[in-house]
Amino acid sequence: MRRARTEGRQWTRALRACVIAVIAPATALTTSLTLGACAETQHRVIVRGANNVKLARTATKKQQWGEAASRWNELYLAGGDDAHEACRETARALWHFGQPDDAKGILDGGLQRWPDDPQLLTLQGDLLADMGFRRAAEMSYAKSLELDTHQADAWLALARVRLELGLEEGARSACAKRLELTGPCRPTYILLAEASASAGDFVCAYDSYGKAFSLAPGSVNELVTAGAMYQDARVRTKVDGAAESSRVWLLQAVELDPQNTGAHYLLGAIAEDAGELDFALQHYNRAAETDPAYLPALLRLIELYGRRGDRARAEMIASNAKKTFENDKERCDAILHTLERALAIADAAPAER
Repeated sequence: MRRARTEGRQWTRALRACVIAVIAPATALTTSLTLGACAETQHRVIVRGANNVKLARTATKKQQWGEAASRWNELYLAGGDDAHEACRETARALWHFGQPDDAKGILDGGLQRWPDDPQLLTLQGDLLADMGFRRAAEMSYAKSLELDTHQADAWLALARVRLELGLEEGARSACAKRLELTGPCRPTYILLAEASASAGDFVCAYDSYGKAFSLAPGSVNELVTAGAMYQDARVRTKVDGAAESSRVWLLQAVELDPQNTGAHYLLGAIAEDAGELDFALQHYNRAAETDPAYLPALLRLIELYGRRGDRARAEMIASNAKKTFENDKERCDAILHTLERALAIADAAPAER
């Protein structure tokens, strides 16, 4: 949406002159003068022949944004019954045409005339979010939804911008409103999972990921993030089947991306928790192979090999890890402490097999 097209550069300068008339309520005289100024501009997108709402809508449907902006802007400046739609669609076309500042000017003018229009407010929220003005976007969405609570897409957009602002509970509330309107919805479940995890509610995050994956397969990042929910004690102890579901998600992730370090590590953790130490070692080793500096996997390998009585392997991994982190005292201390603890356990008890 942000990319500008060279064919519209000269036309845009002409359109900016026209925008002056629509930022403030225009009198008939002002509109006439502005249209005259546009007509005198040599370099602009010219609407050939007739122009009407049907032709403007067709240009929008075909995503011919330069033509659409020109047609809708002409209709907006002309006033009449179609001015409201023309204002909104001029802004939309300008935004897609790569002119967000001009689109914002059109919307600001339109909202002076129609301050309580939910569609204009929602479009303003979309534009502001795209421009990076998330706080202002959140306010536009919230006001729009106060006026019309049945805008399912606006609830999702509000949830997304609230999450980006760090307002996790507000994001979760918006997701709930969206689900009330749409029923099961994969994008909403994913966003609810992200907001819940950010808020520390990993049980809800786990459940939401599961609902999302029941509707459509997850991406690698989604699957690994969902599998990581098993690391939370509440998920492990309170959710039936959490280990198996998490294992399935992570196996799907490594099938899509065999080099995914995080997925291998998490599979190792699940196997270790289940007492499947051979599988745990396989996955921890694979994690260390894909990223030799991945300390969590290295520490688990040192611990497990030490506990199994394989002192030489544990000491070798520890020695190599210390070389990797030779300038990081904190990590070197962690490596040494893990080795000492694992060997002490091995010396005090029969080796695990």
